[in-house]
Amino acid sequence: MIPPVVQNDPLPLKNTPTRILLVEDSEDDELLLKRQLRRDGMNFVSRRVDTPEAMKTALTEETWDVIVSDYCMPRFNALHAMEVVRQAGVDIPFIVVSGTIGEDVAVAAMRAGANDYVMKDKLARLAPAITRELQEADVKRARTKAESSLKETEGRFERVFENSPVGLMIYDADGMLCDLNRAARQIFGINKSISELHSRCSLFKYPTLPPEKFEKLRNGKTVKHEGWVSFDNADFCECMASERTGSAYLMTTWAALGDDLPPSGFLGVYHDMTERKKVEDELVQLAAAVEAAAESIILTDAKGDIQYVNPFFEKMTGYTREEVIGSAPGVLQSGKHDDKFYSSLWKTISKGNVWKGHFTNRRKDGTLYEEEAVISPVKDDEGNIIHYVAVKRDVTQEMALEGQLRQSQKMEAIGRLAGGIAHDFTNMLLVIMQSAQFVKAQVPDRPDVIEFINQIIEAGQRASELTGDLLAFSHRQRISVRERNINDVLRGIEGMLRRSLGEGVELILNTQDDPLVAKVDAALIEQVLVHMTVNAHDAMPDGGKFMIESYLMEVAADERIPLPGSACNMELESGRYGVIAISDTGVGMDESTISRIFDPFFTTKGAGKSTGLGLSTAYGIITQHGGALTVYSNPGEGSTFKIFLPLLATAENQRDGYATNQPGGTILLTEDNPMVRANIVRMLKDLGYKVSEARSASEAMQLLREIDGKIDLVVSDFMMEETNGKEFVRQMHQSYPKIPVLFASGYTPLYFITRGLLSPNDAVLTKPFSKIRAAKAIRDILTRNGATS
Repeated sequence: MIPPVVQNDPLPLKNTPTRILLVEDSEDDELLLKRQLRRDGMNFVSRRVDTPEAMKTALTEETWDVIVSDYCMPRFNALHAMEVVRQAGVDIPFIVVSGTIGEDVAVAAMRAGANDYVMKDKLARLAPAITRELQEADVKRARTKAESSLKETEGRFERVFENSPVGLMIYDADGMLCDLNRAARQIFGINKSISELHSRCSLFKYPTLPPEKFEKLRNGKTVKHEGWVSFDNADFCECMASERTGSAYLMTTWAALGDDLPPSGFLGVYHDMTERKKVEDELVQLAAAVEAAAESIILTDAKGDIQYVNPFFEKMTGYTREEVIGSAPGVLQSGKHDDKFYSSLWKTISKGNVWKGHFTNRRKDGTLYEEEAVISPVKDDEGNIIHYVAVKRDVTQEMALEGQLRQSQKMEAIGRLAGGIAHDFTNMLLVIMQSAQFVKAQVPDRPDVIEFINQIIEAGQRASELTGDLLAFSHRQRISVRERNINDVLRGIEGMLRRSLGEGVELILNTQDDPLVAKVDAALIEQVLVHMTVNAHDAMPDGGKFMIESYLMEVAADERIPLPGSACNMELESGRYGVIAISDTGVGMDESTISRIFDPFFTTKGAGKSTGLGLSTAYGIITQHGGALTVYSNPGEGSTFKIFLPLLATAENQRDGYATNQPGGTILLTEDNPMVRANIVRMLKDLGYKVSEARSASEAMQLLREIDGKIDLVVSDFMMEETNGKEFVRQMHQSYPKIPVLFASGYTPLYFITRGLLSPNDAVLTKPFSKIRAAKAIRDILTRNGATS
């Protein structure tokens, strides 16, 4: 059918001319066509070709909007032209123009690919036909582009869908499975076709999804769910159970497809979290283990700033996690290690190596502690150090016990050596002295010889006394014990001690009123006191005071009291002890001297003035009695030796212990020794008191001002670095005169009273003191002053 001719209004001129390729062998016909198009208002440019070769060249060299071809030419026709177009692979509207063409020919042309045809006698129809074909070409190109874009989008979606790392399943409106991607197949172990799955896999058979979530999903809501899904005999999909058994931890999100209600379908997004869940569980377990570890664990960044500490770190150091996060581990430094030590440490770990070593560090309360540490670098996948982790163990107690053991072994070894020497030497002395007596009897008429023999005998006797001291130190001296009141022993030797001291030294004896009954060898205890008296006399060349006191010490069942200054840093276990405190106002001793004071043959006296066996003999005698001997001294402040002898559980020794119901109240403790301060604070808190602590007199005064003196009792060390306890109390009482004071010191009350440092009314608690003695002393003061909690 031939399209009707449509008369159009003149076409408006376009800015861009239409490019027309004319396939025409007649120049006259070309001019005719151009004239008609211009008459119809078309803006165009054209090129005429009349051979296949010329047409191919034109299609190659230029781009054309439309082709207008004469149907019949001597060497070329429209059908041939359309074939050239097809071979060139271009899509250009093709209009046939002919002077004589029948309907059958027109149909053939249209079938061959022509878009339209125009009779030469009706050229007015040509311009509208070109315009229409150009418009349709634009529409076709847009449609083709859209189809191509859609196809590309569909392909992209298909690639994204199939290659997504998460499982994707698409369900229809009935909840039946329509499609699933590779990840979903892997998660569920499916190797079936969609047609096999469609009738067997239903979203609404998912075994762990609660019904209320199904309802939300049907109402177009997004639903999330996570948990373990078992594939063994699961209703979700029989084929899944047949292909894969076991279970997986899935995190799933279902969303409705489409805006209609009910939805047109559903999308399920499945994340297989099985491995991640296992890793998370392992991390949780690891974190729990680190948090519960009985060792300090510190994690720092590459610069060394703390990022994490576990609870045991807080317990061991006294610092809270918030106080140290972001700071450097140097907050724990004690000053006991030099820069070279830390430089070597950093050099080791910064090279990626593990450092193992020992620290002496300082807690928040100022006390020192010993720790063994292992510091390891933590690296990323590329081998760069990103963290350091330190695992530290508090070995303070172990080192103290090790020190005690070493000292004990040393004393035991020396004792064995001394005992062996004394035993053999005693036999030799026996021969020497008997032989000297025999020779002396043979030469009664030789006074010159007898004089030398008497010197031999006298030296032998002195040597025998020396071997006796060695035997006492080595515990090989025989002791003959019986029940004695320690106070009676002290009073019985008072006269001899006064004579030993001479006129320049005043002896003050202050014994316990109540009996202190123990099993002792009185002669050996007297020997100890004589050794102490001789040492005190030598320590006071210009005279002074020598004081002996006795008192009871009770150690509760849950207590162990350390005895610093004893030969082996001993501890007093629970029980009752009779204490003999022996003090002088002499030159005193420094720490180095105290550490060796009980070693045999150690002496601070000049050559020939002492054998150095006095205190070691005293040590041997006291330990042979099951007791302990300790010393408290400072240069220029005299010395106090304390003998602890276990008492018998006799009726006369039984006394009431401390009352468990204390008056209560708040105590300010002033003590400059961190370790001693920590022990006393713990003891006072165990007794039920609230405790504020200060490291010095000035810090104590500052604390008192902050709380306006609202303290029930001050417990203060007497010998402090800044000032002594008496001066501190004088300053305190100027502002707060009613606060009672209990002094704590290694020296005895008598020592302070005789030197005029304290009055008999001042309360002094002698170190070391037990919980029972502390409770009684504090209870008496608070009760006397009417303090209550």
